[in-house]
Amino acid sequence: MPELIEVERFRQFIVQHLPWESVIENILFSHDAKSLFPKDYNISLDTIPKLVVQKKVQHVQRYGKYLWLELPPSVYILFHFGMTGSLVYKKATDGSLEFASDGKQHYKSLIQDWPSPYAKLRLVFADGTELAFLETRKLGKLMVTEQHPMQLPFISCLGFDPILSHPSVDDLLDKFQRPHSAVKTVLLNGTVIAGIGNWMADEILFKSKIHPLELSCNLPRTSIESLWEATQQIVQQGLKKEEEYPEDWLFHVRWKKDKSQLQSRGIEILHVGGRTTLYVPRQQQLLKESNTTTTTTEKPSEQSDSEPEKDSPVIANNNDRLDSTEAETRHMRDIYRCLCTCEEDGITQQDLYKVVDELDSEKWKDEDLIKDAIALFSSSRSGKKSIRWEDFVNIYRQVQNNRPQ
Repeated sequence: MPELIEVERFRQFIVQHLPWESVIENILFSHDAKSLFPKDYNISLDTIPKLVVQKKVQHVQRYGKYLWLELPPSVYILFHFGMTGSLVYKKATDGSLEFASDGKQHYKSLIQDWPSPYAKLRLVFADGTELAFLETRKLGKLMVTEQHPMQLPFISCLGFDPILSHPSVDDLLDKFQRPHSAVKTVLLNGTVIAGIGNWMADEILFKSKIHPLELSCNLPRTSIESLWEATQQIVQQGLKKEEEYPEDWLFHVRWKKDKSQLQSRGIEILHVGGRTTLYVPRQQQLLKESNTTTTTTEKPSEQSDSEPEKDSPVIANNNDRLDSTEAETRHMRDIYRCLCTCEEDGITQQDLYKVVDELDSEKWKDEDLIKDAIALFSSSRSGKKSIRWEDFVNIYRQVQNNRPQ
C-alpha cells in the first residue's frame, strides 16, 4: 500500500510533470470509476467537468496518505491510492508514458495500449499532455469536491503529518497516552501520526527500539521522543530511491520468500491487529523487561495491575533455568499485553483457561499467536474489566501443572 513516503513521491511527481501554464481541457473517467467515489457522494460524474474544465491547477497538496490538486476558486481533485494506486504522465510529443516510480514495474507490464482500463481518472491538458490515476484493485478512492480537504472528516481526524507538522513532545505524549492499545496499532490508525502504514510502522519501532505490542499509554517521554525522531528520519531517508535505503532497514527483507534472511538478522514475525509485523526481540523489548530477566531471588513487591512485569515469576540464578523462564515469561507477557489491547471487551475466566491451554499447547502457529488471542478474547463482550496480571499468572501456572506429562 502506498504510505506517506510513496504519496509524497507522487506529489513530487505531479509537481515535476504538471503543465502549470496549460488549462484542463477535459476530465475523463473509466466505466467503473464511480465505484472509487464515496458511497454518499452526491455529485454526478457528468457534472464534474463543469467544475474543472478550462481551469489551471494552482497547487498540489498532501496530508498523510491523501493527495489533492487545487483549482480556482475552490475545487479539489482528491486521491487516495489504496493498495496499488499510482500515477502516469502521458507526453504530448510522442504519446509515451512515464510512470511514477512507485508501481512503475507493475503498471508498465500491464498497460500496453492507451487509454487503459486501469486509468480510472484522466486529466487531459490543452497542450496535449495527460495525468492519470491508475488502480487495479478498486481499493483506491477518488473525489472532486468544493470543500477544502482538510475540513473533510476522514482527513481532519488524522494526527500529525511527519513532514508538515511540528508538534511538541508534550503534544505527542498527550496523543499517545489516550489509547489503550498496542503502539503498532496506534501508529496504523493514523490518529496520532498520519500516513503511517505497515512497513513504515515496523521501521519506526525498530529504529526507536520499541516493542510493537507495547501499550502506547505506557510509553515514557524518552520513548516518545525517540519514536518521533525515528519517524522523521525514516521519512527523510525514505524519500530517496529504494536502492539508497540504509542496509539495516527491515524493508529489504520483509517481502522476500526466503525467510532465512530474517533468522540471520534475528528478525521475528508476529501479528498485531491482524497485520504482519517484523521486529528484532533483542533490540525491541517490552518496557521493564529488565526487571524480569535479571537474576534475583527477592520476592516481588506488590504492584498495581498496570505493571505486570514486576509481578512476573522470580528467575533463579541458573543459566538453563534462566533461558527457559525468560522464554516462558516473555510468552506470558506477550499474551497478557495482547489481552490488554482489548480490555474494554472484558475477559471471562473460563475463556482464559481455554485460550491459555490452547496457546501453550502450540495449537496455533507461533506467528498467529497474537492475532488469534485477540480474536478469541475480543469475542467476549461482557463489559467487565480485564483480568488482573496476578490472576492470569495463576491460571497459566494451573494449566501447566494440570497438563499430562
